[in-house]
Amino acid sequence: MNESLKQWLDPTRKPRSHYELLGQPLFEPNLDTLKAALRERMRDLLPYQSHTNKQTAQQACELMTQLGAASKVFNNAADLSEYIRRMRVEIRDELRAVQAREGSAWPAEQIAGWLMFRKDIHPEAVAETMQFLQQPADADQAVTVPVKSAANSPSPPPNPLPPPQTAPRQSRVFGAAGSNSSP
Repeated sequence: MNESLKQWLDPTRKPRSHYELLGQPLFEPNLDTLKAALRERMRDLLPYQSHTNKQTAQQACELMTQLGAASKVFNNAADLSEYIRRMRVEIRDELRAVQAREGSAWPAEQIAGWLMFRKDIHPEAVAETMQFLQQPADADQAVTVPVKSAANSPSPPPNPLPPPQTAPRQSRVFGAAGSNSSP
């Protein structure tokens, strides 16, 4: 099993993003890479859903639910655009808080380094993220995000309406008591 996935089986650790759960840098532009990582994570987690340790099994089921949410985002251009926008808003807010704590604004080179090394943003996405960070907070709008894919099909325009809100799905452990086996 991948070591980065093992850490998420610890219930005290939670991935901060879909990208982190997949072991990919933030805003990885290659959709094929993201989809392959999704399949690998699901395959690795499958045996843990029926683990003899109930807590591990529950955590595996919760992670599978999160992977399902990630799959939905990475398979829909409008959802991906909105997800990236929300992540960039969080990053901007965090950057402003750090700068306020330090009492000074950072030069562009320091911000770029912080984005790549502290926030683990894909190098190809740093320039776009820096542009976003320079926008005033009230200018937050959906972003059209170009992504790489083998299909290279044009993405539809972003949906001006927010995605519908759905209730979180309840995860459950599959298998009867006593029939669970450890991977």
